[in-house]
Amino acid sequence: MILSRRECEYLKEFYTSDETLLTPTYFSRKYGVARATAQKIINKLREKGFLLRIKGKGYILSDEGRKMASYLYRRHMVLEYALWKAGLSKEYACALASKIENGLSEEDVEILWLAVGKPSKCPCGYVIPEVRV
Repeated sequence: MILSRRECEYLKEFYTSDETLLTPTYFSRKYGVARATAQKIINKLREKGFLLRIKGKGYILSDEGRKMASYLYRRHMVLEYALWKAGLSKEYACALASKIENGLSEEDVEILWLAVGKPSKCPCGYVIPEVRV
């Protein structure tokens, strides 16, 4: 399934947020977009089965959404690790990975992961999720 860069960002935010429920207003403030724009992205994610609506409160990840968000983090961390191993600083490797990660297929991620020695943690020390989609 193809996701836009913004949809990926929203899923990762749902995955890592300390908040139990997230709302369009939350994303509007975080990304500096109109609330209606945030709602459109949330609606797309909901239509794809990644979010569940808790009426009057906000949205949470569905089981499929949690799996996809975990994979998106895996993709980012594997790419970040490879860029770091190539000699980039942790900060720049992370920033660059964020810019180019949507161009990688699941197969690309696995090939890259194997090529850099099957790392279990990213350069920042976070555990790379094992999930595959």
